[in-house]
Amino acid sequence: MQYTVIEETSVFLQTKQRGNMWWLNLQAHPSAKVQVGKKTIAVTATPADAEERARLWSLVTSRYPDFADYQRRTTREIPVVILTPAV
Repeated sequence: MQYTVIEETSVFLQTKQRGNMWWLNLQAHPSAKVQVGKKTIAVTATPADAEERARLWSLVTSRYPDFADYQRRTTREIPVVILTPAV
C-alpha cells in the first residue's frame, strides 16, 4: 500500500493491490494504526466522498502516473481512503 501525506492532520492511501481485503477490513473496522517512519499513529479511516476523491486522485496521478494507467485498465474504482489521527 502507498500513502501520501496531504495535510498535517490527514494522510490518504491508495493501492493497486489485487483483492480488496484491506479495504473490506477498513470498512468493517475503521480504527487502525499506521506507521509513518518510526512513528505509529492511531487513525480513523474514512472513504473519500466523490468530490474529495476527485481532488485527491488528481494529486495521486500527478505524483504517480502509474495509478492513472492502472485505473484505465481496471473496471473497479481504486479506493482512496483518508486516515485522520484519532483524538
